[in-house]
Amino acid sequence: MVMCIATDMDGTLLNQHQEITEENRLALLNAIEKGVHVVVATGRSYVEAKNVLQEAGLEVPLICVNGAEIRE
Repeated sequence: MVMCIATDMDGTLLNQHQEITEENRLALLNAIEKGVHVVVATGRSYVEAKNVLQEAGLEVPLICVNGAEIRE
């Protein structure tokens, strides 16, 4: 069975400082380690979303610009 977590960024994954909380970061890394596919979907542009994820040490596929762009 394939499992997937798809999450939004703003108001879900990010805190008020526009950063991924340590708790969320560790939860996603734990899921990835267990073989769960993690995807982030956002209205943000690819560059905006990628920068936030890179700062948290996460490398996951992105659905950006409200679904207009998909990148691995």
